[in-house]
Amino acid sequence: MEKRGQVTIYIMIGVFILLVVLLIFFLKGDVLGVKKFLGFGKVKNTDLYLKDQMTQISNEVNRCVDLEAGKALKILGDQGGYFVPENYLFYYGYNIAYLCSEIKDKNSCLNNMLLEERLENDLNLYLKDKLKDCINLGKFEKYDYKLEYDKSNFNVNTDINKRKVKFEVSIPVMISMDETKLSKDSFIRFVNVPFGDVILVTNNILNSEVVYGDFDTVSYTIFKLGEYNINKRRVFPDKIYTVKVEGYDYRFQFAIKGAV
Repeated sequence: MEKRGQVTIYIMIGVFILLVVLLIFFLKGDVLGVKKFLGFGKVKNTDLYLKDQMTQISNEVNRCVDLEAGKALKILGDQGGYFVPENYLFYYGYNIAYLCSEIKDKNSCLNNMLLEERLENDLNLYLKDKLKDCINLGKFEKYDYKLEYDKSNFNVNTDINKRKVKFEVSIPVMISMDETKLSKDSFIRFVNVPFGDVILVTNNILNSEVVYGDFDTVSYTIFKLGEYNINKRRVFPDKIYTVKVEGYDYRFQFAIKGAV
């Protein structure tokens, strides 16, 4: 009788463990297909369900754009608009690009002004591989719908605006369930960095340096009603300008070579 009692206890323990394991699988996404077999989790509105899944995919793309584009824009801000400056001033750990170079025997400099088109192309090239590696669509592959995507056609297109930067990430994605299909070819994300404004102010400074050999930060700030915070400091024989837009946590710095 004692042995039978022990066997019964072992059986009960075994059944309990089995139930716990099945419950874990059930809650974690139906690894064994139990929910599907029993009819649980059947989607009542396929269209809304797929739209919700596509929203989650969009959120994944947005997460990576915020992360990688944020880093890229910071590098450009720290280094005078270049990822790898060729002509630069090394200052406190930063390679700050010279955007105006001295002209011998003249109180002026040779303007290397910022061009939006060049900066947009640089961002496209820099971010393409970064975003391609960051975006993980594999985690959205589930048993109850089919996910198809093509990273071989992956691309990035940047559009610099006054107070934000638009990033369009091209990657064909299609999810389908039964006869319902939902597809998207690109995802758009705006990053709130006033890069267009910074470019405009920087080019104004450069034009003044070319014509007058200097730039009056105080007068410009007053004229623009305090919209910008511009700092100028001497690093003999050069100058470093720092530009900030009021209300934004973003800094853009660049150097003037051979200032007198």
